[in-house]
Amino acid sequence: MQLETLSCYKMRLHPKSFGHSFKLSLGYLFGLVLSVFFFMSYVPTQNVFLLFVASLLLFILLIFSLYSAEEGTTTVTFRKKVTKKVS
Repeated sequence: MQLETLSCYKMRLHPKSFGHSFKLSLGYLFGLVLSVFFFMSYVPTQNVFLLFVASLLLFILLIFSLYSAEEGTTTVTFRKKVTKKVS
């Protein structure tokens, strides 16, 4: 299989509504504030459990930041080809 011959397109997802985008942004901000709070509370107390919780929460937040589309029907548009150079 030659990868140079395969076509590549950029895909853009359109959320269903403004409410969905707002809900995602608010959830991401809440998780980020909570994680920063745990990191800040670790500094004066030197409690390793707080550091573990903050790191775990930040990792979970990183995983959930990939979730951008709601289940069901979502409008998708394809943009122009992306040229990839394979070395």
